[in-house]
Amino acid sequence: MDIIYLLKKLFGENTTFSRFRLYLGVTNLFTITKYEGLDPEVSATPSDYPALGVDFGVYPQARQYTFGLNLGF
Repeated sequence: MDIIYLLKKLFGENTTFSRFRLYLGVTNLFTITKYEGLDPEVSATPSDYPALGVDFGVYPQARQYTFGLNLGF
């Protein structure tokens, strides 16, 4: 099914769009490393702590999905 068809059904058949943008973005999709811990970016300690770079088993960074639709009428 065509996206323009769906939008015209939603907004009405006589609707014209001057701008149309559909986007998708992903952050932290995958990590390529031989590191066996949860997160290779392990500096999750206070700045005055002397063990910077030591892995304390901190939960890894989240994967984020962003999607959107911009319409101009």
